[in-house]
Amino acid sequence: MRCALALLVATLLEISSSSSAQKPGEVSFNPRTTIGVSFSGTLGSRDIIQGLAPGRHLLMLSTDLDILAHKGRKVNYRWEFEVLPLIEVSNPHDVQNVTVSLYSGQTLTYRTDTLDRFPCTTNTSTGLYYGIVSAGTLTQIGTFTDVQTCSTLWTYSGGVSPLGQRVSFRPGHRLQPYAIANAGFLAATRKIPISAATQFNFTAECGAGIEYFQSAKRSFALDVRYHHTSNGGRGDYNPGIDNVAFRLSYRMGR
Repeated sequence: MRCALALLVATLLEISSSSSAQKPGEVSFNPRTTIGVSFSGTLGSRDIIQGLAPGRHLLMLSTDLDILAHKGRKVNYRWEFEVLPLIEVSNPHDVQNVTVSLYSGQTLTYRTDTLDRFPCTTNTSTGLYYGIVSAGTLTQIGTFTDVQTCSTLWTYSGGVSPLGQRVSFRPGHRLQPYAIANAGFLAATRKIPISAATQFNFTAECGAGIEYFQSAKRSFALDVRYHHTSNGGRGDYNPGIDNVAFRLSYRMGR
């Protein structure tokens, strides 16, 4: 939200200035509408602002529609609608299989399958199994074997970020720095980032990058962003994910 407000303030200041005139015969690297295809990857999540689920990674494939809303002498302001058909989120996966062998000859099995907040370590443990037989007395009635298998489970998600704002500096030049912020949501095939969270989460990000125009209507862009995912308190727990994301984009304009 703070990133979005900062972009709006910069845009309002620029709107007060007059638009630049295009010189005859000069090439303008300033398309009015662009469609972009992007790939993003993140470093392992950490507690940057409100991230309580460490070690998560995100891989994102997205496409966006970018529309020029204001053309100025020093900055351009654009509105961006982004669709993310592929978001993969890594989570620590903990599977426990407990086998109880009772002295009576009976065998009991228990299994849990969860996404944990912190990574675990694969191990096997054994011990004595106790139960209450009579008169509230705890008595040894068997043995148990606990096999804990830990791994990384990738969860498929998809989302939309309709609130994108992009401010491009040095409009009309081949090399243009920019700042960006957007917000939206994602829906996953299971509860993330832990089993006690939710399948539906909100997203927000802001960052900065640089765009290089190989022609008047075609460009490449590279940026770095702070990316946050959380369920907004809709679940039993809300362990947000804070990531640093790197994004590479190819943009086609008209």
